[in-house]
Amino acid sequence: MKKLLLFISFLYILNINAQSHLKFGEWKSYLPYKNTTKISETKNKIFCSTYISLFSIDKEDFSITLYDKTNYLNDVDIADHCYDPYNNQLIIVYSNGNIDIVTDDATYNIPDIKDNLSILGHKKINDLIVPEKKYAYMAYDFGVSQFDLETFEFGFTCFTDFNVNSIMQIGNILYMGSDAGIFKYDFHSEGNPADILQWEKISGDTCSNLVEYKNNLYCRSGKKILKYKSAFDFDTVYINENDYQIKFLNSSDNYLIIGKTNANINKSIVDFIDSTGKILSKENCLAYVSDVIIDETGRVWYSDLWSNLIWSQNIESDCNTIFIDGPESNECADIETQDNKIFIASGGANKINYTYADTRSGFFIYDGDKWNNYHEYTLPVISENNLSNFLTIEPASDGKTVFAGTFWGGLVELNTEDNSTKLWDNTNSALGVAQGDFLRTRIADMQFDDNNNLWITNFLSLKPLVVYTNDGNWFSFELLNGTNQIAEMTIDNNDFKWLKVVNNGILVYDNNGTINDYTDDRQISITKSNTENMISNNVTALKTDLDGNVWVGTDQGPIVFECTSGIFDSNCTPTRKKTVLEGIPAYVLDKVNITSIEVDGANRKWIGSTSGLYILSASGEDELMHFTIDNSPLFDNIITSLAYNGNTGEMIIGTIKGVLSYKTQTTEGKTRNSTAAYAFPNPVPPDYYGPVAIKGLARDANVKITDITGNLVYETKALGGQAIWDGNDLHGNRAGSGVYIIYSTGTSSFDEPEAIALKVFFIK
Repeated sequence: MKKLLLFISFLYILNINAQSHLKFGEWKSYLPYKNTTKISETKNKIFCSTYISLFSIDKEDFSITLYDKTNYLNDVDIADHCYDPYNNQLIIVYSNGNIDIVTDDATYNIPDIKDNLSILGHKKINDLIVPEKKYAYMAYDFGVSQFDLETFEFGFTCFTDFNVNSIMQIGNILYMGSDAGIFKYDFHSEGNPADILQWEKISGDTCSNLVEYKNNLYCRSGKKILKYKSAFDFDTVYINENDYQIKFLNSSDNYLIIGKTNANINKSIVDFIDSTGKILSKENCLAYVSDVIIDETGRVWYSDLWSNLIWSQNIESDCNTIFIDGPESNECADIETQDNKIFIASGGANKINYTYADTRSGFFIYDGDKWNNYHEYTLPVISENNLSNFLTIEPASDGKTVFAGTFWGGLVELNTEDNSTKLWDNTNSALGVAQGDFLRTRIADMQFDDNNNLWITNFLSLKPLVVYTNDGNWFSFELLNGTNQIAEMTIDNNDFKWLKVVNNGILVYDNNGTINDYTDDRQISITKSNTENMISNNVTALKTDLDGNVWVGTDQGPIVFECTSGIFDSNCTPTRKKTVLEGIPAYVLDKVNITSIEVDGANRKWIGSTSGLYILSASGEDELMHFTIDNSPLFDNIITSLAYNGNTGEMIIGTIKGVLSYKTQTTEGKTRNSTAAYAFPNPVPPDYYGPVAIKGLARDANVKITDITGNLVYETKALGGQAIWDGNDLHGNRAGSGVYIIYSTGTSSFDEPEAIALKVFFIK
């Protein structure tokens, strides 16, 4: 057996058993819980959804449980949900027709409708009821489906040539409310409910939703609420005669519930009508009410498309709001990280042609503990200057200053400690207005250089490359041929600025170390017409990797410049990485539409695209993983932005439907091993069979692990600043109880002064 005899220059042992970590390969969501859409209840819980998330509130202690694709759910875009009290399970239906059944023990996915290619048009559910133990019924634009709650199989489907908006069962009669009127089917008949011709039409009025109240059927039809008496005989029990629109009709044991909204004044009213016809109204706390239920205690719960979940102790009592910490919205155009903080700009431009993509959500900062959301209702500089379209964000190195760029009205400088702000625009800086849109100062991207100068792409300005220096001065630069449609940027190890020119390749700018001297600056344009292997002029992403190479994403795949120091020489051209697929040489990610590029601590390339997230090896020649909505918790296959947190090893992933993270096996590596390096978990408990992480190492450090007598147990290299030991020896056997020594060096020799040794304890 090999023995490792070393001169140990440093021994550092740190027990961090109390620390909490995401496990490698785990996902974490960063979702908003505002803009609530739908409520359902169990005996003990209230369930409330947004379009992409779900949460529950315990009725007794108000504790909160979050549900999303990283834990319980299989999809996003929740269209409806309903509790099945007979079988103690929650039915969740998504806009694409996908269905989840959530029980206390597991989640079961039923993709039958989602995957049914014979169903044309929309598959979004319009209504869902559970009237009995055996079956649920679902209303769609294409008709009505019966679903078996015990076998999770579909029974009949009645296809229609009109939209079915609502479904209701009273006794043995199933009612269908539709654009073509109201129909009923009697299960005591010997007919076939799958045949629409065997349903009896009982009203020609358009019916938006049906409810049962006091064993009678009620229909919402335009401004009226109708009560069914007999075929084509309905009483009008309510007429809405004001400027509000009826949005829904619900019922409880004691009330018909009518939700109304006036979008012009951002206000809602809920009318509660008792069995005598008396109306009680609630209107002082609702902006755009979307659903209301009254639980068994008389407590009233309101969802609001513009707000959080709201509740009141009864109809007439004051409102209370359930606040769940999260970003203001799921919008995400740009992500940055610093220490354990996450910075998100919500958006403001279509990154294909840079037309406006209006959003007023502002920007969001996660400080490691809570979210701080900055928008017109929380930051005066935004409301006072009517700012919107926050497209890019960049934190300064001082840990407190953040720059948020708008594609609308300039640049906001925020001190996060006291919330003081400055607004920089064409009136007080070198920023210029957009040519042809002179009321607007458009910021497309920002990045700090190594000297803490903030470089800015000022879209459509006459001098579109701008710098705000660390000593408070402003400079702007004209570009070749009057180019001004510049957007994303990266700054390489030579301090060259690589700029995306919309639909026209790349422009590289070198200020030659003299920002205030324009005479020695250099520029070069790189396009398909003048550069070999420039596979497309539609550049979509730029990133400098840990070796100083510049990776370029295009709509046809990635290329890489490995000669950045010579970019102004005519012989510097990009390369296309090659791999072997099924024995055939091929270009890596050929024809893939790239949207973003990030580098982790091991210099692996994380490639966001319109078809999911790819992870390439450090060289870019091997595809290590490809995450999609089908094999991972990704909220959508369209990736908008990526940012790596070198402290935690998390890759923060923005999609068009929200932000989440993936715990990589890497951390940011330094040039030397840290004196505060440690192993986790340590000690390793008896019931733990996962990996042991060795953190705080030099990038790509060599690691050897021995037992206490010096027998070699395991050896590896760090991924960035972190090495992973699977806990097994060289023969694949789990390490036994005892003390193990971890030796690491960032050089080829273990007797260098920077070599470290750690102890890790296995307890059996």
